[in-house]
Order: sequence, then structure tokens, then C-alpha cells
Amino acid sequence: MQSDGRIHEGYSPKDGGLEKMDVVLSTHASADFLAHLAFDHFVLNIPYYREMYRLWDHKMSLSRMTLINWLAPGASFTGSLIESLKKRCYGEGLHYQL
Repeated sequence: MQSDGRIHEGYSPKDGGLEKMDVVLSTHASADFLAHLAFDHFVLNIPYYREMYRLWDHKMSLSRMTLINWLAPGASFTGSLIESLKKRCYGEGLHYQL
């Protein structure tokens, strides 16, 4: 809280930490957080409501829909990344099927 009584939110890095957090576009989440969220949900099959409770234990309140909406930009980025990798590996003119 500031001396004028207003609450300001922001990112305060730890000693030796990054000066600026890597925030994924159209979210307030870091790439690292979204990677953990995607891994927990899609690899470990942890439901979103359990992620919500885990985050509440860490004093972070997010809704289930926010978690889902934050994963959408990552999914579109991953899709374009995979297409770029396919073109690089197989060439522009080749047809491939995976």
C-alpha cells in the first residue's frame, strides 16, 4: 500500500531475478506458469478445479475459466511453432502427414 492509501500491484523481482517478467500476450501469466499449468492438466490429467485449489493454497485466486482462457494463446503459439518446425524439417514443397 502506498502512502496515499492506494494499492498498487506489480512485479518485484527477487535479488538476482529477472527485471521484467515474461508475460504471455493477452494474459497476466508468465510462460513458465502456463507451461506448468499445461503440463499438470494435459500430461498429469489434473483437472482445472484442482489447480484452482492448489493456487488458492499459494494465495492466488483464479477462476477455472481464467485458467482455460490463459491456455488458448499458448495453444495457438504451439500450433504455429509445430508448423514452422515441419516446414523446416520437411521443406516447403513436400507434403507430410503426422
